[in-house]
Amino acid sequence: MDFTENPFDINSPPSPSPQDALLAFLTERGVFEAPARRIVEALMDERGLDLDEAKAAFLKTLRETEDIRLTVARLKDGHLDEDVEAALDEAKWGRVESGGEGNTDLPPVSPFRPQRLRLRIDPEAQDLWRQVLSELELQLSRPVFDTWLRPSRGLALRANGDGRQHLYVLVTNGYAAEWLSGRLYPRILKTVRSLWAGEGDPPPVEFLTKETLPDDLVAPPPVEFFIGEA
Repeated sequence: MDFTENPFDINSPPSPSPQDALLAFLTERGVFEAPARRIVEALMDERGLDLDEAKAAFLKTLRETEDIRLTVARLKDGHLDEDVEAALDEAKWGRVESGGEGNTDLPPVSPFRPQRLRLRIDPEAQDLWRQVLSELELQLSRPVFDTWLRPSRGLALRANGDGRQHLYVLVTNGYAAEWLSGRLYPRILKTVRSLWAGEGDPPPVEFLTKETLPDDLVAPPPVEFFIGEA
């Protein structure tokens, strides 16, 4: 039997971890190893970005600053500008547009993904939900948190038909909305109540998907025009 191509050869080198892959990606682009390791820690370990998201965050920040030193200074602290955050959110929801021809550093985008969607986000709701996520991350196992909660986004705090203020949260799909509204809901609501500092009673939470978003939470697309058009 020929073992020369045995895929289970114990002597074959292990595949690099996502952190090691990002470290190599950064050092190949001129970042020294020590700050590169700190960027890996800030983006992947602390903020929870995956490899493609972390790469995209670095490249977009570099394009905006046009300065590798400023880019490193920002990312070492895990600081992402609003435009970078928005781009990551759009990518996470499968609505980001292609980075353009010849850009091999960004993950490919399927032509069958939905049209890019812009959301109207209430900063108060976003901040409250981030606090809720920080607490729940300490309470739940990592697989449960990463699967059901990490991709979610606080959208709005507004009165519903019952006259009470509700917290609206965007999740990835209907199954996630159903699961969070059922099995995890008591824990989620308890956490919201413990963090609520606004007026009145703590808001109940409603989970939305891109298919159930109210029209007033979707911003109109920007108007594009070209010089010389009629």
